[in-house]
Amino acid sequence: MIGDAMADDEYKLKPVELPDDDEEFYARDFFAYGIFKRGQLAYSKISDCVESVAPDEIHRKMHIRDGMPLVLGEDDDFTTKGDKIHFGENAKCAYKRISDTQPANIYKWDTVEIDEETFNILITDNINGTFEHVDNEGDYLNDFDGHEDPFFSQVPVFIEEELEKIVEDENFIFKIQMYYMLLWSAIERYCKLKYDVSNVEGDYLKELSNDEVFINAFESVNPNGRGPIYAAKNASPFYYNKSRPNYIINYYYTIRCNVAHRGKEPENSTDKLISSLKDLLKIFKKMIDDTFI
Repeated sequence: MIGDAMADDEYKLKPVELPDDDEEFYARDFFAYGIFKRGQLAYSKISDCVESVAPDEIHRKMHIRDGMPLVLGEDDDFTTKGDKIHFGENAKCAYKRISDTQPANIYKWDTVEIDEETFNILITDNINGTFEHVDNEGDYLNDFDGHEDPFFSQVPVFIEEELEKIVEDENFIFKIQMYYMLLWSAIERYCKLKYDVSNVEGDYLKELSNDEVFINAFESVNPNGRGPIYAAKNASPFYYNKSRPNYIINYYYTIRCNVAHRGKEPENSTDKLISSLKDLLKIFKKMIDDTFI
């Protein structure tokens, strides 16, 4: 049991460590080439700390691991585009938010020179399980855009198209459950890339419920109220309370859990499942539109 616990701890995701009171580190600007670039997934986490942003590029090669861009630690003939971000007095707060979001087993802090000026940058020393950032023809791409992630660009469109042509036959309820789980996979991908790596499922759902992107998307969609639902092992109902975003995401998540763990029987569940799928699809599409601008 102890050995199992140690093995589990070894594989826990931990955030990148920040240097202790390193004034030189916090005095340097940040070069962002991935999710913290302006218009990308996590820029909103640091936007209130940003004083200025300027595009530039570095002579480093970019790889991709499961939707996460990584540059190597040595100069290269290949280039990677990104943003030079100046935080000023907000540097400590900004760097903590960045570090809390990035896993230490993948990234580490380093520096890069741009026009004789030194910038902080997140790099990797380990390219195992990665692939070069290339297009369908194999040509190198030097500019990362998370919106091109198929879970963000293709999954919502695919589900929407499938719903338009779906037939209410004997397999209808199973198809709806498949689409709901696929959509939730895309939502989890969004959360796990954007929020703290140390968070468990309930924590990142809480962060999502407090995220202005989610709140604005929910309010713009303004779905109709739903009746109470019940978790498989809990007799207490979950209510659809439109004034409480955390209640809303728990409502949709409870449906997801019921589908994943036991499936849903056709009786008395089809209407809530299909309406929740359509609502959540609209919310997620709006989130994607508002995130990648």
